[in-house]
Parts: sequence; structure tokens; C-alpha cells
Amino acid sequence: MKKSFDLNVNASDYLGGLKATLNDLRQSWQQDWVGLPAVLQACQQALGVCRLHAGQDLRIQAVNLLALTIAEHMERQKGQQPAYHNNLHTADVLVSATVLMVVQMQFQPMTAVDKLWPAAVLAAAAGHDYAHPGGINQFPADIETLSVKRIKAEVDSSVLNSVDHDDLTRVFQLILNTEYLLVPANHFAVAQTDFCWGLPWCSVLLNEADILASATAEFGPDLGQLLLQEFVTSSVKGSHSLEPKSFQRQFLKFIQFSTPAAIALGLPEQVQRQLKS
Repeated sequence: MKKSFDLNVNASDYLGGLKATLNDLRQSWQQDWVGLPAVLQACQQALGVCRLHAGQDLRIQAVNLLALTIAEHMERQKGQQPAYHNNLHTADVLVSATVLMVVQMQFQPMTAVDKLWPAAVLAAAAGHDYAHPGGINQFPADIETLSVKRIKAEVDSSVLNSVDHDDLTRVFQLILNTEYLLVPANHFAVAQTDFCWGLPWCSVLLNEADILASATAEFGPDLGQLLLQEFVTSSVKGSHSLEPKSFQRQFLKFIQFSTPAAIALGLPEQVQRQLKS
């Protein structure tokens, strides 16, 4: 039986709705995992880029099919998943990116939104940790590069070939731009500029979605412990000597929020309250 997932997009309390959805994901992960395809399709519907929407642009349909195929492949992957960089994390990023984009769309007329970009962000969110083995990069963007290579190798060529070359390039570049060493430069690149639907701002939005759950007091401490556990298991240098609370505080000091959507959700204040507590 095909599973479905409810994404809580509450216009009166977007952040509260997002946190409720993140909590629902955790309950599902522990009891009866709904699966990434169901989460992805709920996100596509919330953004109005659903693959089955009548009259939808063919390019958007192709990007959505790519995203769905990636999600299906991730659910079929064999072996134990990393403690942090697992399918639950991917689901967190999908719903976080969706809420950020829904909020961002409130700031501009719908005619100004190129729906290919939200579709591409969802596809990149679905695949950004496609080949993540746990741990950290041994050289810049090696895990992200491996994810792109494996998507190209494992996704059916008919699906890849249906995607416009420019659209496929933007999805893969968004994935590559999730390399954590690039995050400060991504934020710097959009500083003092207005948000627009293009690679620089969408990279920042995906960077924000990648760590949004970890920036909250509700989910951050547990996620920090899982990330540290993953580092220890992967023998990341110095990880054995780290203490979970100090590790989480250092993480909070590093993260950034720049999109108008993240500011409107009060995410910087969420982080500062935790650092002051």
C-alpha cells in the first residue's frame, strides 16, 4: 500500500508547524517509516510543483521525476545507515527547505517565482547525501561529488535524459554547494543582495535547510549527539575527546541564516537563545 505523509504548513505559525512535522518524522522513523518518496511528494504538493499537477511544465515534471527516483533509490539502499546522515536527515532537509520556500514565496508575487528552482532545490535536498558514508570530507566536496557521480550512475538513463541539461546542472551544483566548507562563502556571496530564485540564494536556502533541525532547541541536542556518534564511528580526528554539549555549542556558533524566510521564522534568535542558556 502506498504511504502518504502530511506536511504541516501552518500559515499562522510556520515554525510551529515545521517542528510538528519534524516530530512526526521521528515518530515514523522509530515505528513505521513513511519513506522519502512520500515525504518528497508532500513537499512538492505544498510548493505547487507536484509531478501529477495538470498542465505542469514538462521541465518541472522531469526534475520532479528525478527527485522521486532519487528518493526511491535511497530507500532501496542496502546496509546500515550512518547515525546522522541517514534518510531521516534527508527528510528533515526536505521539509525544512519546503517551509523556507513557502515562507519565501510570501514575500513576492507568485509570478516572480520560477518554479523550476523550488523543484530543483527539492531534487538536490533529496540527493545531497545520496552516497554519504558517515563522517566528514577527506578533501573538499568529496562526499558531495561522490553523491553526484552515484546518482548519474544509478538513476535510469531515461530519467536523467528527460531532464533539461541546464536543470540537471543546477541540481548537481546545488548538491555540490552543500559542502560545509563552502557555506560561509555561499552566505557571503548573497550578502547585501535581494533574494532571487537563482543558484546563489537557493544554495544558501539549501544550506539553511541542511542544518535547520539542528538549530532548534527541540531537536538540536539529540542530532548533535548523533552527529558526534557518527564522527566517532568514522574515526574523525579528535572526535573521541569531544563532549556532546560543547560540540553542539560550537556547531551553533558556526551556523548562519541569511534568507528573508529564515529571518522571518526567527531562526537566528532561536540559535542565540540556546547560546545564552
